[in-house]
Amino acid sequence: MAPGFAMLEAGLVRSKNVVAVLSGNVLLYAVTSFVFLIWGYNLMFGGSGLFLNGIENSDYSKYAFFFFQMAFVSKTVSIISGGVSERIRILPFMTFAVVMSGVIYPIVGGWFWNGGFLSTAHDLAGYTVIHSVGGWAFLAAIMVLG
Repeated sequence: MAPGFAMLEAGLVRSKNVVAVLSGNVLLYAVTSFVFLIWGYNLMFGGSGLFLNGIENSDYSKYAFFFFQMAFVSKTVSIISGGVSERIRILPFMTFAVVMSGVIYPIVGGWFWNGGFLSTAHDLAGYTVIHSVGGWAFLAAIMVLG
């Protein structure tokens, strides 16, 4: 799905910005994956320390479950990336991506998928966690950018 989102975003910008958008998407997935590995996963699922310490309670293979969740956080930040293309420079957006993948998304994801107060909402497919968080963050970014 990541190459598909990158190609969609590249098709929505002017031709002079296609290379910047594609390289920005590669950097985006690298940054969000690294931040989620270091900090976000443990914040979301209650581990202590760094590097996947909260996965011992999972019924799934720990690495498969991590990659599944990492794809979700990357898609959430990719939603924002598609909306702010040609409106923001790469460094401020990567800073925003670090905050999204390390703090905002893990907190909301924990509310839904780790027995938080929204766990009774039955958001199994991740619509609210992925699309609503991405959409609200996109709205905030657009309000700041103008």
